[in-house]
Amino acid sequence: MKNYLKFNLTGEKLFPVMFLIIMLIAMPLIYIIYELSQFDSTSFKEVWVLIPILGGFMIFPILLSYYVEKMKIEGFEYEGKSVEFNGTFKEFAKQFFIGLFLSIVTVGVYIPWFITNLQKFYVNNSSYEGYRPEFLGKGLKLFLIITFLALVPSIFGSIMDKAINVFHQPLLIFVVGGVVMVIKMIIMSPFYYFQYRWYFDARFKGLTILWNTDTWDSILAIIKQSLFMFLTFGIYLPVGYLKLYKYFAERTVAVNENENYHLGYDLEPMADFKFIWGQALMTIITIGIYFPWAYCKVMSRVVGKTYIIKN
Repeated sequence: MKNYLKFNLTGEKLFPVMFLIIMLIAMPLIYIIYELSQFDSTSFKEVWVLIPILGGFMIFPILLSYYVEKMKIEGFEYEGKSVEFNGTFKEFAKQFFIGLFLSIVTVGVYIPWFITNLQKFYVNNSSYEGYRPEFLGKGLKLFLIITFLALVPSIFGSIMDKAINVFHQPLLIFVVGGVVMVIKMIIMSPFYYFQYRWYFDARFKGLTILWNTDTWDSILAIIKQSLFMFLTFGIYLPVGYLKLYKYFAERTVAVNENENYHLGYDLEPMADFKFIWGQALMTIITIGIYFPWAYCKVMSRVVGKTYIIKN
C-alpha cells in the first residue's frame, strides 16, 4: 500500500524571510555595481576593499537560511503527523561561524567537514513521532568525493576551455565548445551521483536509510537526462529532474533485519512539465516576487506524489 507524504509550507509563510534574504543579497550587490561604475585605473586597490565588504554582507542571508530550512523541514507530513525541528538558531550560528573560520584558515580544506556538521545539525535535530534520525555521513568521504570527482574534473575542464582558444572560426568555436560542454557534463556525473548518495546515509528507529543503487547504471541515468536537458537548452529540465528523482526515490530504502521500506514517485511527465514551467514563468513575470509561492507549490506537488511502501 502506498502511503503518501505531504508538504504543507505556504508561500505566505515563506515570503517574509525570503524577501529579507533577497534584499540583503541585492543591496550590497547594487552598491558594488555602483562603485564599479565609478572605477578607474587609479582606484584599483579600492575595488579590492569591496570584496570583503560583500563577503561580510553575505553572512546575514546565510544565517537567515536557518529559518528557511526550519520551515521546510517542519513542512513535511506523513500519516497526518508533521516532522518537528528542535535545532536552535544559537546552535546553528555557532556551527556556522566555527566552520567558516576553519574553512578560511585551512584555505577551503575544511569545507567538507563544515558541510557535514551542518547536515548533522539539520538531520539530527529533526524528529518524527518523538524519534530522531542520525546522519552517518563522514567529512573525509565528502572530501575525497569533492577532491577527486569535482576538483580534478574541473581542472581538466578548464584546460579544455583554454584549448578552444586555438580555433578562430566562430562556427568551429561554437561546435567545439558544445562538445567540450558535453564532455564536462559527462565527467562531472560521477560527482553528482556520489555527492547525493553521501547525503542519503542515516539511521532512524533502527532502520538504515541509504541508496540501493548500481553505480554505473545510476551514472548513466544522470548522463542520459543531463544530455536531454542540454540538447533542449534546458526546456526538458523539469521532466529530466523528475525522472532522476523517480529513479533514485525507487532506490532509496530504509532497512533492518526485519523491515524493508522504499520510496516511490508517481511521475506524470506532461502534467508535471506544464505545472513546473507555469510556476517558473510566474516567477519570471513577477521579477522573482512569486518565487516563494512557486517553490512551495512545486514542492507540495512533488512531495505529495512521493510515497513510502513497506515490503
